[in-house]
Amino acid sequence: MSQISTARPRRGGLFATAWLALCLAPYLVCFSEVGFLSEDFTALVYAHDLERAASDLSGAQYGLAQPRFYRPWVSLSLGLEARLFGFSPLLLKLSHLLALAVGCLSLRALARRLGLGAGAACFAGLLAAWFPFGAGSVLWVVGRVDAHLFGFGLAFLALHARAEGWGEGLPRPRRLRARLGALVCCALAMLTKETAFALPLILGVLELARPRGGDDRRGLAMRLWPALPALLLAAALFAWRAHCLGTWIGGYAGGAGVLDGGASWGRRTLDLLAALGDLALAGPLAWGRGELSRAPLLVAAAAGIALLLGVLGAVLVGVRKEGHRARVAVASGAWVLLACAPLVQLWSDPAFATNARAYWLAWCGVALGFSATLAQLSRMRACLGGLVCLGVALSGLIVNVRDHVDASRAVEALRAELIDGAPARGGRPALIENAPKNVGSAYAFTFGLREALQPPFSPIACEIAAYRPLFPAASPLPPLPRALAARFAPQSATSSPAPLAPLAERVGWTQLVGDPPAISGEEGHAWFARWLEVQGAERAVQLAALPTLELPGFGPRVRLAFLSSLGSASAEIALPAEPRPALHVLELFVQAPILSSGEGALYVPLEVVDKGGDRCWIFAESLDEQGAPNGPVSDLLELRFTPSFGPLLQPSRK
Repeated sequence: MSQISTARPRRGGLFATAWLALCLAPYLVCFSEVGFLSEDFTALVYAHDLERAASDLSGAQYGLAQPRFYRPWVSLSLGLEARLFGFSPLLLKLSHLLALAVGCLSLRALARRLGLGAGAACFAGLLAAWFPFGAGSVLWVVGRVDAHLFGFGLAFLALHARAEGWGEGLPRPRRLRARLGALVCCALAMLTKETAFALPLILGVLELARPRGGDDRRGLAMRLWPALPALLLAAALFAWRAHCLGTWIGGYAGGAGVLDGGASWGRRTLDLLAALGDLALAGPLAWGRGELSRAPLLVAAAAGIALLLGVLGAVLVGVRKEGHRARVAVASGAWVLLACAPLVQLWSDPAFATNARAYWLAWCGVALGFSATLAQLSRMRACLGGLVCLGVALSGLIVNVRDHVDASRAVEALRAELIDGAPARGGRPALIENAPKNVGSAYAFTFGLREALQPPFSPIACEIAAYRPLFPAASPLPPLPRALAARFAPQSATSSPAPLAPLAERVGWTQLVGDPPAISGEEGHAWFARWLEVQGAERAVQLAALPTLELPGFGPRVRLAFLSSLGSASAEIALPAEPRPALHVLELFVQAPILSSGEGALYVPLEVVDKGGDRCWIFAESLDEQGAPNGPVSDLLELRFTPSFGPLLQPSRK
């Protein structure tokens, strides 16, 4: 008898290990093939300074003006791991695997405490792990924002269920430890990503759905009472987050008006259903079309409706003797909607494929709801339905993993090409047109292009400007002027550099009034600057009059091009005939410089540019009345950034 009792736990342990390995398998296959992508380079440079990473506890993530997120755990964990493991993408992603394993085990334990069988609980954990867009969270270093949320969030729910004795009781000391652990995990989840503020509400829904004794006649308020500590914790952290960000909502630009402007709520609901449909259709669409593209709105919305009906399907199947499973399915539908609510800015996101990883917490509700629904079917039907669900999810995940491998290869190939060409640059920026922002559903070089070509990621520093639209919704850029292409195209160190095209000479400055202040410390050059008062800054200078750029030989129109490592912007401006062609710098703030003269203006939102050392350039090209190039091309301005003072403005021609 004792041999039988010891054999059962051993077999159970082997099964649990095999199940967990199956959950992690799609990620482990290519785990070492995905290196640094996109803002990994920027985030590591920022977070490696632990004092700077700790400042995210009281301010916006990475010190950005836009977007404004409060995610201090991401910066702190990344900084600590970088100090411990160095800049190794393989080692920096180990915590993602740990979070994935913890989340899967927690969801399985939660499903069991909600009254589901062992098979249904394992199915829920496996379907949650095979999230069609999970590769961006597990294989991308900065994707820890969603991987850690997955682990902390589900651990919070499972520990709370354990502390409250869902399904079985616990000794009082162990219940207290579980309750404390649940609140710690809840706090860490909220310090990881704002989606976690939905967790206490999800917990309240599960409290109403969990199995109870037949003599439990407590009212609604008493049933929700155990969720109160988590709700109070969320309220306190949300208030602190608002204090640190200076806004209640934050997020991407325009987030403050997300609830009262733009599309109607009917359209937003359709967008949400389309987003849920995209999650379900990701795999079949990607395999059928050869590339991942967002489904047509109505088709995806129909799939989203079907997905929600599937989650709620336990009610239609029939409750019979096991009504608690129907309640779990309904609660899972509410879980999905609550987890989607903080993502309202992304419901109609044109870059859905690369940002869909944000729906992982909502996908966990889908997984729990489907397992509760399938548990009420016959064994044969449940197995067939489960295999279909897992097949659809896995097909999308395989495509997502493949995209991240391809993106990593593209990033390394471009870095090698540019680093090889850097010795021939002669200190000039390399202007490139082929820097991919994404590869399918994976980010490639949306951000981080400059840092990827600076130490410690590159043996030499190479200044880069990417000739591509600065924002996804921006208009296409005009063809790159051949004079600039010849001057700034990257050249191999072993090849002969292209001859430089003649650029306009005698581009000068005129001061309207007063003399510009001389600011030392930059190789003795005189810098024109209008400084914003910054608390704690060493000094602040106010410019009496903003300068005017004289453009002899230009006109009657000019095309201005703003170039940076993030991307470029372009605008055509009419030049006045009298007294002479000139451009006026109307504003120069941290947010935006505006250059204008006559009709039109170039407005560049510099809040998206790294303030810790990035450089930007503004060029001008002479045009005729029809907008065709007719004369000189000139590099006009160079903007540099310092951590303390904001932008410095200087004529790039000495």
